[in-house]
Amino acid sequence: MVNDAAQYFARYIHDNWSKALAQERNAGESSTSIVLIFISTLDRICYISSGNRIAAVLPWWRLEHVVQDMKPYLQNGQIGDALFKGIEDLSKLLITGPPSFADRVNDFFERFGVVILFTIFTFVFATWGECRDRRKRLFLAE
Repeated sequence: MVNDAAQYFARYIHDNWSKALAQERNAGESSTSIVLIFISTLDRICYISSGNRIAAVLPWWRLEHVVQDMKPYLQNGQIGDALFKGIEDLSKLLITGPPSFADRVNDFFERFGVVILFTIFTFVFATWGECRDRRKRLFLAE
């Protein structure tokens, strides 16, 4: 519940700043390339909000990796170092550009690799057991 409130608050601030920046530029569009890092030390929450234009370069799973890199510093109470690490990671990702296919595949297997391995193991084990039972039945039938 607190995570949802932090996410809502960060997106609210992000949207308001994006609109103010667009009005200041007289661009007339509300989507900008602002990235907001929201940290609540009391609630122990960190959330990164990015604009629509930048979502292709910084999808949610990349932002999640940035937050994970910031966690050790936040757990030790080093807020400044955590912000520095987050800004450094975000800068590298922005310079790198949109994620490649290899990056997407790597993230997919990092998240679901264990489940896929378990599924393959279960399928192979079930197939092996079925073949063994079939051989037994053929042997007994003869």
